Amino acid sequence: MKNIIKRLLVGGIVGISVGYIISLIISVLIGKGDYYGASPMLIDRFGNELNAMIIQTFGSMLLGGVFSAASYAFENDYSLTKQTIIHFFVTMPVYLFISYMLGWLSFNSIKGVLMALGIYVVIYIVIWLIMYLYWKQKISKLNEDIKVVN
Repeated sequence: MKNIIKRLLVGGIVGISVGYIISLIISVLIGKGDYYGASPMLIDRFGNELNAMIIQTFGSMLLGGVFSAASYAFENDYSLTKQTIIHFFVTMPVYLFISYMLGWLSFNSIKGVLMALGIYVVIYIVIWLIMYLYWKQKISKLNEDIKVVN
């Protein structure tokens, strides 16, 4: 339990950082010198940019915390497939809910929902593959080190 709380906190900080970096990238790409910290829908919903940014910060923190805590699934003795399915289905509804509430993605139609799911799946696969290759390389290195010692 203590480990999950630690992951929630560290993941929350990472989530805030990632959210801020994404807002900077969006601002550079479309801002024409202005900073776009939150979606216009979120600003309208909460009355001003400050309130919207506070809500978005908490949403980003929650999303990062859930992703981090859900990574605990990869520390069980399940198969990699089962671990991935657990992690995916724990994080996906949280991502969709926060994306909807913060106006990151459009959910006004079936097309919008499918687009949001598609974006999630593509990003999930890319990150999963990067992590898989990283750990595969690390394990190979450890195995080589063990062979050298024996």
